[in-house]
This record gives sequence, C-alpha cells and structure tokens, in this order.
Amino acid sequence: MDYFLALLLTVFLFHLSIAAHEGGHAAFGWMRGHRPDEAVIGWGFPLRFKARGVPIRIGMFPMAGSVEFRALFEAENPEGNRTLARDKFLIALGGPVGSVVAALGFFALGGIDPERAFVWGVFGVINVLIAVMNLVPLPPLDGWRILEAGLELKGIRVWRDREQRDRIYRAGFFIAVAGMILAIPFLVGIRESVS
Repeated sequence: MDYFLALLLTVFLFHLSIAAHEGGHAAFGWMRGHRPDEAVIGWGFPLRFKARGVPIRIGMFPMAGSVEFRALFEAENPEGNRTLARDKFLIALGGPVGSVVAALGFFALGGIDPERAFVWGVFGVINVLIAVMNLVPLPPLDGWRILEAGLELKGIRVWRDREQRDRIYRAGFFIAVAGMILAIPFLVGIRESVS
C-alpha cells in the first residue's frame, strides 16, 4: 500500500510541477490582459472542466502541458506592434518563472519538513530543470517563443508565413522528442552512479 501511495504522490507532484509552469504562462497572460483559450496538463484520459471560462484538461500522465493564447501567438505582426511582441515575450517567459517559483516552494518545503527533505529537493531540482529545458531556443519550447518575440521586438520576422512557421515547429518538436529519448541513457547512467 505504501508503494501505491508513493506512486500517487509522485504523479500528483509531477502534475503540480507542470501546473506551476503552465500557470506561470497563464498568470503573465492575465496580467497583460489576455485570456487563455485552453490549458492542458498531462496526456491521456483527461478530466475536463472550465475555470473562469477557460477549458482545462488534466491528463492521467504528467508528461507535458500547454496554455494556448491562439489569437496572440498566431497573430502576424507586420506593423511591428511592440506591445504585441512584448506580451508574447512576457507570456513565454512566464512558464520558466512559474517553474522557478515552484522549485523555490519545494526547496522551502524541504526546510520545513526535514524528514522528507530529499523528496522535496528532488522536485525542486526537477522544476529547475523544467525551467532550464524550456529556455532552450527550440520550437515549440518557451525559449523559441522568447527568441521569436525578442526578434519581433527588434522588427525581425523569423518566418514568412504560417506554413513555414508550422514546418519549423514540427521539426523542432521532432528534435525535442529525439533529444529527450537520447537523454534517457545519460540520466540512467547518472542514477546508477549515485546508487
């Protein structure tokens, strides 16, 4: 029974970590006057509900998430509207900021609860890694959106049209997934060297 509870707690804490990251995007969006179109946390067999009129899906497997601001991020900005570009930049930055805040919260829990400090510390480190990984400038990660919005602030367009943007995002997604798969042996090696 203890293993089952540990598994449930682990899944919950992973969901909480993803929710903190995506919540960062949503919070920065709300602060800039943009309402999310949808929020997704995890994959598979989703629980669906609405909060403040925003559809939310929470999947069984806490592997990824997204907060969609379709009208904002899919909008072309040919006139170089600096406010629009700044909003994109800040909303993209909100996810890593949310992960850092969650990491600080987990580290603080480790100080409050020394008996489980290792667990809280592990989730603190996981949230730092989520923040750092998402700052890599590779589509569809936050780092790419930050770079894209930063260049847009300088009047530089990264893609010509929606079709080119979609191709760039598909290629980036493939590279990101391949990178995660290739990282598994490295992470297993670290784990074995620690044990």
